[in-house]
Amino acid sequence: MLNEYSTLPSWYRSYKQFNDVLSAMITIIGEIIVGVSSLIILAAVLLRNIKGFSAATLLDFPPLLMPWLVFLLMAKLLRNNQHIKVDAIQPLLGERGEVWVELISLMFSVVICVGLCLLGISGVLFFSSIGQSTYTEIAIPLWYVQGAFPVGFFLAANFSIEGIIGHLLSLSRQSSTGEES
Repeated sequence: MLNEYSTLPSWYRSYKQFNDVLSAMITIIGEIIVGVSSLIILAAVLLRNIKGFSAATLLDFPPLLMPWLVFLLMAKLLRNNQHIKVDAIQPLLGERGEVWVELISLMFSVVICVGLCLLGISGVLFFSSIGQSTYTEIAIPLWYVQGAFPVGFFLAANFSIEGIIGHLLSLSRQSSTGEES
């Protein structure tokens, strides 16, 4: 990792390292959500089998945690370039052409993610203002659950911007060294 970062400008290196920390935090949060959800389901099953009755309250929480898992991991998958993509054009292009296709895709991604983040913020503010809660035994404000949407898309936009800057640096490095694929 140090060799990869050593040729980058210091401001971009700092930005990339900050995003490395964010990415690690997303992984930890995702692991906690999966672990807690699994333990809750296990506790509900054990309670049903040992005591003979079910605690529906326990089973209410895992679905409420899933938006946080999905939207945070969506951003991480985008950053790691592990998202779903169709490689129809890339095999026909050289390395430089592939960088351009990814650059254009990331630019669209930023625009879409910023728009969805803003829509998510308006949704969270709406649910917060009307005070709507979940219909579970323990009422949870709905905006807590909906908050995953703008947070996830903000992180995805941030990671897309990182990718755009990285591709632009790669293109400028290729043009300054005269590499052409």
